[in-house]
Amino acid sequence: MRVLLVALLAFLASIALGILIAKDAGRVVVMVGDWSMQTSTSVFAVALVLAVACAWLIARIVAGIFRLPRSFRLWTSRRRLHQSEALLARGLQAMLEGEWRLAERAFVKGAAHSRAPLIHYLYAARAAHKQGAAERRDRHLDRAGETGQDSLLAVGLTRAELELGEGRVEQAGASLRDLQARYPEARQVKRLLWEASRRLHDWGGALELLKELEPARTLPAEQLSSGKVEAYAGLIRDAGRGADRMRLDAVWHAIPRRMRREPRVLEAYVTERLRFPETADCEVLLRHHLDRSRDPGLMRLYGQVEGADPNRQLKNAEHWLQEQPRDPELLLTLGRLCRRGSLWGKARSYLEESIGLQPGPDALQELAALLEYQGEHAAAAACYQRGLALMSGGGTAPQAQGGATDRMRIRV
Repeated sequence: MRVLLVALLAFLASIALGILIAKDAGRVVVMVGDWSMQTSTSVFAVALVLAVACAWLIARIVAGIFRLPRSFRLWTSRRRLHQSEALLARGLQAMLEGEWRLAERAFVKGAAHSRAPLIHYLYAARAAHKQGAAERRDRHLDRAGETGQDSLLAVGLTRAELELGEGRVEQAGASLRDLQARYPEARQVKRLLWEASRRLHDWGGALELLKELEPARTLPAEQLSSGKVEAYAGLIRDAGRGADRMRLDAVWHAIPRRMRREPRVLEAYVTERLRFPETADCEVLLRHHLDRSRDPGLMRLYGQVEGADPNRQLKNAEHWLQEQPRDPELLLTLGRLCRRGSLWGKARSYLEESIGLQPGPDALQELAALLEYQGEHAAAAACYQRGLALMSGGGTAPQAQGGATDRMRIRV
């Protein structure tokens, strides 16, 4: 742009000078001491223009020579910067392809001349972590921390995330609490601290963090909801292990009503209440939920709680069976309720049908106890053996020989 402006000014000046010379050619006399030179105005003007142009050109060349070292340094810096960006892209591609060692080398090589060496070292640490190279990983993280004060949060989050991935949950939790003290509003710190809390079964701390994360929508709605269910169920289980009925009920009633209607939360509460006598109120809770939705876990528990009216409890289950005649959990529940009510034939029929649809250790154990009570010890032993095999993941165990056992082989 500057060159064009100079050329335009020179062109306009030459036009003006030509017009002036055309009106009055004149003569120019140059005298230096005893030496003199006489020429026409037009020749002098042309010589003057050429002299000025030569002087300007020489000045530009001299200035360029003086700027040459600085220009070379700028060119070298830009070239290295371009190479650094190319190495970052190469490293990222290598990570996507699972070439962790190649990625690590690219990141480290590109960090020296990068405008953002922090990014290079953090990615290099992740690549080293994938290779199980803990020493190199920590060295890269230390280098990332040396890039400036602003790197503390990014380095701390990366370190904690890698520690969580490695199973060092307590160490990650300590690191994250230090970060939270420095950056109380950092949402990613809270998210990772919530993950550490749930792995450590610190359900109270996990709930507090979820309440802080909810307004910012840091977690997806589905993960937030499942996290609350997990935490409330964990609080209930912790209270139940203390063998303190009052504490268990206090925890249950402190849970928001909406969360108490969640199947997994209700399942945790009823499961812990089975440690204590008098579960009639649990039968009511389960019945109200099962009238709306047939949750398998709650249906299984309905056969274990003792309602105030056993006959009414059995009729409720039989009513549900009309709607879901091939539900193995409901059939198991009916078998338990009939066995408790000494309805041996119906209990056996329900249990065998449940096992036929979906063999499970609980149904086999219930049927084994019933057969043992009826004196069919060989068949009971076969059921116990098969149930133990299923619990250990060994599939269906071989059954004993005998008449009663032959009937079990056909019917179970």
